[in-house]
Parts: sequence; structure tokens; C-alpha cells
Amino acid sequence: MNDRYKFFGEVALEKKFVTPEQLYEALTVQARAKVEGREEKLLGQVLLELGSMTEDQIRQVLDVLYPVTEEA
Repeated sequence: MNDRYKFFGEVALEKKFVTPEQLYEALTVQARAKVEGREEKLLGQVLLELGSMTEDQIRQVLDVLYPVTEEA
């Protein structure tokens, strides 16, 4: 499967940056905010705020999802 069609959480799990429990907690925080009408945050931001991922790990996941290609 092409990486650009994966979700942030899938890549974070594959790279073992988060556990399934940490991902579930972050998704729950995200869903709760939506239901309560609060500001919805990106999953990476929630994982960072929970202390489950570092900024560098988030960058690594984003590099997989959105690779920058050099033009000749």
C-alpha cells in the first residue's frame, strides 16, 4: 500500500512511536473535543500534548505521509 494513503496513526504505530493504547487515548481526546464542540486538533498535536510523541517523531511520520521530492 502506498504510504500517502495511510493515516497518521497507522504510520506512528508502524514506526513504534506510539502504542495502540496511546493512539486510542489520543483518538478519544480528538473525538470528545468534536462532540463537545471544542477546537479539533490534529492527531499529532494531541499525541504531542499527551507526551506520547516528540516533535521529531511527528516530523518523521509527516515525512512518510508527505514526502518531499526534489526536482531536477
